[in-house]
This record gives sequence, structure tokens and C-alpha cells, in this order.
Amino acid sequence: MVLKWVAMQRYQRPLTKREMSVLQLMCKGHSNAEIADILSITVDTTKTHVSVILGKLDAKNRTHAVAITLKGNITGGEHA
Repeated sequence: MVLKWVAMQRYQRPLTKREMSVLQLMCKGHSNAEIADILSITVDTTKTHVSVILGKLDAKNRTHAVAITLKGNITGGEHA
């Protein structure tokens, strides 16, 4: 999967499968509550994943994380 390869190459700490799933949903514009519902996890767990993603990508906020992802095609998926 492109996401895993790019994440491992570009960043010191690769994204986990769950973090990659959360990031893909962030790129689709889903809120924390929507992500939690889709992945059957709590909103607090979603917030934790988002915080970890921001740290791993060295992003300032969600928008920055999505911009980094789309620019680098980290998710390897459609950008709808």
C-alpha cells in the first residue's frame, strides 16, 4: 500500500494501520465524531489518533495534515 510505504520512508515514526484509516477519513472531510462512528471507536480515541498523526506528520493542525497527505499522496486513495 502506497500510504504505508510513503509513511515509512518520509517520517521517523510510521503511521499505524488505524492512523492511516483515520487520516484517509480526515482527507475526505469527516469530523472526529463521524470518524469515530465509521471506525466504531470513541471520539476520545479518534482525537488521540488525530493528535498522534499531527505529531508524526509534523503538522500544525488537521488542515495541515490533510495538505501534507494530499501533496505527498500518502493515502494512495481517491481525494473525494
